[in-house]
Amino acid sequence: MPPGVAAIARNYLDDPCKVSVGGRRRMAPNITHSCYLMNERHRYQGLKRIIDAAPGIFGLVFCRTRRDTQTVAEALIREGYRADALHGDLSQAQRDHVMRKFRCRSVRILVATDVAARGLDVDAISHIIHYNLPDDPETYTHRSGRTARAGRSGVSMALATPREVGRLRHIERTNAMRFEFARFPDGRAICKQQLDDFVNRIVETPVDREAFADFLPAVSKALAGLDREELILRFMAPDFSRFVDHYRQAGDINAVARPPRAGGAGKNRPERPGSPAGKRPVRLNAKGSRRFFINVGRLDNINEGAIVRLVCDHSGIRSHQIGRIELKREFSFFEVARSSADKVRRSLKDVQLDGRRVRVSDAGYKKKNGNGVRRAAG
Repeated sequence: MPPGVAAIARNYLDDPCKVSVGGRRRMAPNITHSCYLMNERHRYQGLKRIIDAAPGIFGLVFCRTRRDTQTVAEALIREGYRADALHGDLSQAQRDHVMRKFRCRSVRILVATDVAARGLDVDAISHIIHYNLPDDPETYTHRSGRTARAGRSGVSMALATPREVGRLRHIERTNAMRFEFARFPDGRAICKQQLDDFVNRIVETPVDREAFADFLPAVSKALAGLDREELILRFMAPDFSRFVDHYRQAGDINAVARPPRAGGAGKNRPERPGSPAGKRPVRLNAKGSRRFFINVGRLDNINEGAIVRLVCDHSGIRSHQIGRIELKREFSFFEVARSSADKVRRSLKDVQLDGRRVRVSDAGYKKKNGNGVRRAAG
């Protein structure tokens, strides 16, 4: 139940009774949770290594924004992966087409946003990859629940930077689970994994000798000049060469978690925007800021991080230029630096947040009341 709905129940119902089915934030026991640390510039390379190290992958990759979703999917497609994107900018017909391809496995890697993937029910998904960490632990549970269904096992893998380790720990505590901190495989290990899979597919391929009987003599004659080793090498080259070429000079992209600062810093340190603590440390001077109204609030299951990303993604400003955010029941207010106000005002016309069209407008300020307090208009 969203926090806003729970608050309404507490305020307006007499002795309400909550019925839970399946347990709150229950994580399937047959899911393996692993985490890979890398620097931000290596995030896409890390995703590729995870995919390449799992030749039979049939998975979902979750990104935070529609822009990231489309960018990652297009990059994978350009490099020959059987991938596609699912996000709110697609029409319903386009979404249906993508899902048909995914269900019949002509698409093996579906890159999606959380909103677009709601209600997605596809059997035998082997891997869930969190390209970006979710905003809250419950979303991690929903994402991971797309795998390990009907008694099968599954894998949930998170990509994170050393600065995001605190968010990983918050997910662990809230969901009563543990991440196994793994290392990205090196190029040699990936090539070996791909080669083993290639050989196994050849060995296990059924052969109808009668169907090829008429063609075998001509093929045997054409290949007569090649010895066994040369024939194997030429047979491997078309599918295997791109992995060898790509990973020949590939370096180590694993990062190390930063130790906590002396004096217990980290426990009481303010969290970054959109972090689990939900408190923003940025405060702007009233004279140097502008206040905006947005028509979504707690009832829409919106948090401060979602508003920060909406503003930053569309206007291009940095998060430190966003000040106080007030989440109300059905709407919210946020402040931005006065120097960025015009840019925010222009860029947030006709925008969507998690698939919903939202309205952003100047909130302004009323005059001070008798106690000398400035009150927001709107």
